[in-house]
Amino acid sequence: MAILAADEISLIYARDDQGGRHVYQFDDMVAERTREIVSSQVTQATTAPAVSLVSFSSPPLEILTDPAPTILLANDFIAEAWNIPLNDPSNFLPPESPVNASLITTIAGGLLALTALLFIAWHEVDIRRTEKEQQRKSEELTMLQSELTTRTKYQKVIAEADLLIADVGSTPRGLPRLMQILEQNLPNEIDVTAIKVAGDTFTIEGLAHAGIGLEVGPYFRFYDALGDTSLPWKIVTQRPKLFNGPSWIISGVFILQPASK
Repeated sequence: MAILAADEISLIYARDDQGGRHVYQFDDMVAERTREIVSSQVTQATTAPAVSLVSFSSPPLEILTDPAPTILLANDFIAEAWNIPLNDPSNFLPPESPVNASLITTIAGGLLALTALLFIAWHEVDIRRTEKEQQRKSEELTMLQSELTTRTKYQKVIAEADLLIADVGSTPRGLPRLMQILEQNLPNEIDVTAIKVAGDTFTIEGLAHAGIGLEVGPYFRFYDALGDTSLPWKIVTQRPKLFNGPSWIISGVFILQPASK
């Protein structure tokens, strides 16, 4: 029980055995009414309560002899106010909750920060996953476009060869091998525009889209593939030192080989 008393006003703060809090204030008949309330609270308590009196009157108000109160003068009380324990009866503040607003705010802020970090991490992972997926699809599309371009060229070469075979009436022994070499070695930078066969001779005409004016490039790779001496024909077109394209012509002669027995 804590009592704040002056000559013309009295304030009583008491807690009962069940933990209930009670506050009483008097501004007339201060001494008599204060003694009455204090005596009632002491009588109702199962154990003698601790009583503190903070007095602003001089001499201090006499309210109780048993149990004798702890008397603090006003000046001493003010000087020691910050050092009074929370559970001391002279402390007029309610008991502090273990979960206060500051703790709740700190926990909420921590959870919010953690949620934000997790969201950022998930978003970053999702962005990287999306970028990798887009890169993979782009690479697949490039490969498909390249394959489509190559197949289109091969189909054109094969179609022209079919027409050629129909025109000449008979297929030179080395022509199928020539078509195979064309399919395997025709670069994307080169287009075949015509294939002509007359007897044992053949001529391949086309256009190049890269390597013009150079000593190396797709044309020379294509020429060297056709000019392999192990193949059943001989290229009669001289290999230039510099490709001046874009148009080009490569001529050759099929080498007659005896049929295998």
